Amino acid sequence: MKTLILINFLCLGLVVN
Repeated sequence: MKTLILINFLCLGLVVN
């Protein structure tokens, strides 16, 4: 589950970028 949250954060960062 924690890994999923980490991936979600990475995806969000890519979207922001």
